[in-house]
Amino acid sequence: MTEADDIDVVRTAHRPSAERRALERATARGEYERIRPGVLVRRGSTTGLRPDQRHVLLVRASLPRLRAQDRLSHESACAVLGLPVVGSWPSRVHVADPTADGHA
Repeated sequence: MTEADDIDVVRTAHRPSAERRALERATARGEYERIRPGVLVRRGSTTGLRPDQRHVLLVRASLPRLRAQDRLSHESACAVLGLPVVGSWPSRVHVADPTADGHA
């Protein structure tokens, strides 16, 4: 079984536009699959991942977009720590801002 940490992720954000277009064409041909906007993995590389491992991959794909003060929380923290959760794994990464006062 494949581990989420062993899967190479391809980030498109800081690549030259010609390279980004080539990756988009490769994705359209089915060579890559999009994990989140701007992050691709080779098609089939996620085959065999358990739901918790898929969430770890989503967390890895999302880390560069987090702010410095953000901390993984809830199910996302559980996935990274290898802890079980009750219910299904979320489709979004959970983060908390410890500098926020908790009031709207």
